[in-house]
Parts: sequence; C-alpha cells; structure tokens
Amino acid sequence: LKRLRTAPQAYALCHFTPLALFCAMWWEESQDKADCYRENLAGGIRELYSKADMCDVAFVAAGEVLPAHQVIIAAASKPFRMYLQCLASKGAEGVAPADDPMKGLFLPNLPQTTTQVKTEGVKSPAAGGELRSPVKQEPPAAGLVDLTVAGALPKAPEAASGDASRLELTLKGVTVPDAMKLLLAYIYDSCTGAAWEYEPLSEEVNQVVLRLAACFQLMQLHEHASRWLTRDLTTANVVRRLVICEEAALQQLREKILEQIASKPSELARISSSPEIMQHPRILQDLLMKVAAASQQASQQASQQASQPSPPAPQSAPEEQAKSPPSEKAAEKVRGKTAKRMRKG
Repeated sequence: LKRLRTAPQAYALCHFTPLALFCAMWWEESQDKADCYRENLAGGIRELYSKADMCDVAFVAAGEVLPAHQVIIAAASKPFRMYLQCLASKGAEGVAPADDPMKGLFLPNLPQTTTQVKTEGVKSPAAGGELRSPVKQEPPAAGLVDLTVAGALPKAPEAASGDASRLELTLKGVTVPDAMKLLLAYIYDSCTGAAWEYEPLSEEVNQVVLRLAACFQLMQLHEHASRWLTRDLTTANVVRRLVICEEAALQQLREKILEQIASKPSELARISSSPEIMQHPRILQDLLMKVAAASQQASQQASQQASQPSPPAPQSAPEEQAKSPPSEKAAEKVRGKTAKRMRKG
C-alpha cells in the first residue's frame, strides 16, 4: 500500500475498500498471533519450572534441591551468566574469589561428562606384567538375568533423570531455602508476565533475599525486599531492621528510620533503654545525634520566631461618630411643627 501511495496513477487503488479491510484484518490477526506466541512461550517456561522438567542446574540450599534452567536464570541475571562462562572456561577450581561474579555464593559440583570403564588385570610394565587394554562391561546375553536387576546383588542408587549431567550449585551461608524459592519464583513468574507478589515468610527469609538479589543483581527484587523492612515497624523490631539495613548497605532507608524514631519521644525512650540497642553502639550513637540535631533545629526555629517583630495589633473598628446637630433649616421645621400642634391644642 505504501508503494501504491507513491504512484499517482495508482492512488485510487489505495482506497479500495476490500483491499484496505483485508490488510487491516491481516494485521490484527498477526498481532493476535504474536501475543498468543508470547503467552504460550511464557506459560511453557513456567510449566517446565513447575514440573522440574528438562532442568540442567540445581541450587542446593540447606540440603533442599531446587531445580531450574541455566538459560532462564542466565537471561535474568548477568552475574550468573558470567559465572557459567567462567565455569565452562576455567572449571570449578579455576574461578578465583577475586574474579567470581557471584561473590563466592556458590560451591559448584560439575556434572559427570566421562563414562567409567571397568578394568581387569591391568599390571604395570615395570613389574614385569603385561599391560592389557581395559575391558568394557558387556550386556548380558539373551536368556541371562542381570543379578542386580533380579535383586541377588545390591544395586547402587541411581540419580533422577538428568541428575548425572546436571550442574549442582550449593549456596554458601543460606540456611533458609524459602529465600531461593522466592528468587526463582520472581524470575519464572514476574519476568514472564505472570501475577507475582512478594510475601516472605519471616524476617530471616527477607534478609537472605536481600543478599541473593544483590548477588544476582535483580534490582526490582531487591527493592521489594527493602520496602518490606518498613512493614509493621515497631519498637520491638526496629533495632533488628536497622542492623539489616547496615548489612545490606541501605543507608538512605536507615536514615529515614532513625529520623522517624527521633521525631517520637515516647518511642525513643523505649528504644534507647532496650538491652538490644546496647549491643549496637553505632546505632545508639547515630540515634542520639539525630535527636540532638532535631532539638537544635527546633531551638533555632524558636529563636528566629522570637527575633522577628510582632505584627501590629489589628485596630478596633472606629466608634460611630456622634450625630452632627441638625442644621438651622431642620431646626426651623421642627419649631414650626411644634407651634402648629400647640395652636391646635
């Protein structure tokens, strides 16, 4: 249609109603198909995660195994993608702590890539023996029964499907697996357009999520965990929340919480006398500095108001002036009227 508009002799074809309607319907249909493809792709990713299907990486947190997909996590987290590249090029022992993109979060267990071969009768040439080639185990012939299958010999435990070729990453210092579950749910649900809400089970889970989100560089998840620290803030948990802010380098949030405490004298007295704050002298010192700064600011405002000249008092409404004496003409009229009344009387 754009080419037809550039040609004056074919301009009439541009407004051919069936052609224009066909193109409009074709475009809407293609857009609907594109939206359907995106929804199917996002839904398929979430279904693979929910069923733990075709997973090639497993995060181990406090003994609990959480399967996932390397490509999905790597697409959402650049440090994790760089970490996988380092593992592929240098191996597990080649990743130095200074060059670790994940800041030492993982203890990797690389998948097995070689098949073990059974060797029999191998002797060293130095001992005068004959070097024989390794002998591979042959499957049992037809009609024979494998003793391990029949139960005559103990059978070694087999890993689940795909476990032998799956990368395992143990999370160091993570004692609550729910934190890693929240992170994976954020990646698979929120990043694919599904409904997702941040609801940690406890303050400890939220604290671990802050650490994991910083390592994976998931800034939106980090903001969710930071905002959660302001929920249900009381005198009983405010010191703990301030400690978490220090550990997570949330300086701005920490300052706002201290300012809120300093503005309420009753709560300030309870917090400053609690035994928990005595274990954190830096928090107590910063809190006292906030109180001193607030009192100094209040005294300065009071002195400024006192130094300013007082506004003039509003003048009272002027009293009504006394009525002026009647004029001479009015007096004569009054005299005439009284004289007439006296005559009649």
